[in-house]
Amino acid sequence: MMNIFSMFNTGKQGLFASQYEMNVVEQNLTNAGTEGYSRQKVSKEATVPYPGIEITRVYRSVDLVLERRINQTIQEYNYYDKLESSLSQIESVLNELNEGGITQRLDEFWNAWQELANEAATPSSDTTAPSPVRINLIQAAENLAKAIKEKYRGIFETGKTLQRDIGITLAEINKLLSDIAKYNEAISKTDRPKKEASELKDRRQKALNELAKLIDITYIEQPDKSVTVYGPSGSLLVAGNTYWRLARSVSPNGYVSVYWISGKKPLRVTPTKGKLAAELKVNNVEVPKYLAYLNTLAKALINSVNSIHRQGFSISGTTGLNFFTGSGAGDISVNKAIASNPNLIATSSKVYEEANNEIALRIASLKDEKIMANNSLTLNEYVAQMVSQIGVEVKNAKDTKGIKNSILSSLKEKRSSVSEVNKDEELAKIMILEKQFQAASKIITVADNLLQTVINMVR
Repeated sequence: MMNIFSMFNTGKQGLFASQYEMNVVEQNLTNAGTEGYSRQKVSKEATVPYPGIEITRVYRSVDLVLERRINQTIQEYNYYDKLESSLSQIESVLNELNEGGITQRLDEFWNAWQELANEAATPSSDTTAPSPVRINLIQAAENLAKAIKEKYRGIFETGKTLQRDIGITLAEINKLLSDIAKYNEAISKTDRPKKEASELKDRRQKALNELAKLIDITYIEQPDKSVTVYGPSGSLLVAGNTYWRLARSVSPNGYVSVYWISGKKPLRVTPTKGKLAAELKVNNVEVPKYLAYLNTLAKALINSVNSIHRQGFSISGTTGLNFFTGSGAGDISVNKAIASNPNLIATSSKVYEEANNEIALRIASLKDEKIMANNSLTLNEYVAQMVSQIGVEVKNAKDTKGIKNSILSSLKEKRSSVSEVNKDEELAKIMILEKQFQAASKIITVADNLLQTVINMVR
């Protein structure tokens, strides 16, 4: 009788085990296309001392070392991805291939001075109305000043946009830190040795990977299955169900600093990876650098032209006038007095000397003078160097991004082979489990028949 009842127990355990594993397989198939879902597996063992089977563990099929490598590579990839896109915005502002670039406007400006020098060499008897050549020079100068100011404002606005983006990124980071802390609490309460909180852990891992897109982190799993998350400069971001926020400050010149709010005095941190680090680098380093480029260009143009023009004389004998006004790229303009009366443009080096075009020639010759970069570049060459530099920076970011993307794709393929649901495997497993279920049912049927036989014999 005891052997018959043992058969009942063995069959019952087989039914329960097959049904339980069937439920896990169905869960896998249902989530086959769910992003971040890790295939769940069932571990089984034979029972002792009596024959039978029991479920010992249901767990996620993951490689934790691989997950950390993916997380680290996500940080690197997203840094260069955002760096490329942000630098490309500066590159598009400085683009010299389209109509109206600084180089084109400089050439038009120099040519207009040369034309004025040619005209001044053969003076006209009519000196009352400005000549078309003088009007053309004013237009060329205004177009040049406008081109420089537009480039300056375009880069300045890129910085303002980045400052807003940094605030948005920090809000996203803080939201993810809060989510991870909540997942930690839920996992600590529900995770069991035989049945881990698989879905919650998948969601937490997805949140960790989303966080890695934004900022550099490391994380360690604790004995209670919570994760402790560290951020830049060793800042503690999440511990158990507690998290610490990040905040920013913006200086009057647009420089953004990030702080770890620990409950004591805020501590400044320096992100090195992820989207936030790229936003900070472009806003704090690249934008000021190219604004300085344009300022240096504008100041050199203003000073070099004005220093010559002040020495010259207009048709009416006026002297000492600056041709340009302003202190840099943000406010360079043609002197309003000259713009309203082009006859005030100085062309002669001596007062009332007809056919003297020395001043106009000297300004026209600035095109070929190396007055930039410690007298190693002309103004035109300086612009070309500026445009070339941003182009190189964009290319380097793009190339490095491509390398990181290849590494990330390779790691994700490995993760897929470990954690992704294979529908064919799961369907094949269902067929095996059905047969196991049928076999367990048969054991119970046989045991029942034997029991009935024994009972009949007793009667």
